[in-house]
This record gives sequence, C-alpha cells and structure tokens, in this order.
Amino acid sequence: MQLKAVEDALAEKIKAIEANNDLTDEEKAKAKQDAQAKATEAKNNIDAARTNDAVTQAKTDGTTEVNNVNPQPEAKKQRRRKQ
Repeated sequence: MQLKAVEDALAEKIKAIEANNDLTDEEKAKAKQDAQAKATEAKNNIDAARTNDAVTQAKTDGTTEVNNVNPQPEAKKQRRRKQ
C-alpha cells in the first residue's frame, strides 16, 4: 500500500509534467527522471524501514519529494529574451 502511494504520486507527477506545454522535451525528460529518482529513493526507504511509523514517514517524505518536482521552462524564457 505504501509503495503504491509513491507510484501513484509519480504517475500523477509525470502526467502533470507531460501536460506542461511550456517545457521543452529536454526539460520534461529531466523532470521525469528527477521524479523517478525521488520515487525510487522513497521506495528503497520504505523497503528499508523497520517499523510501521518509519514506513509511514518514508511514504510521506517520498510522496512529498515527488510532488515537489516542479520544473521551470528555462529554455523558452531565454528564447523570449533574445527575441
């Protein structure tokens, strides 16, 4: 159940990244990679937890980290400035 919460958070974050038309393909790829890395770390922390409280905390921390991935469209900002 705890791992599913992290996987669900990751799936929602990937959808949000894909839907952000201000991001370039490269920025989307980097953001998805960052979110995936945070989800993997969270799942590893959940697996390593020894108590129910530690599992819950690892899930909470992990979903928060995944949700905090908030890519900014840097390349498009720079292109606009040059024009």
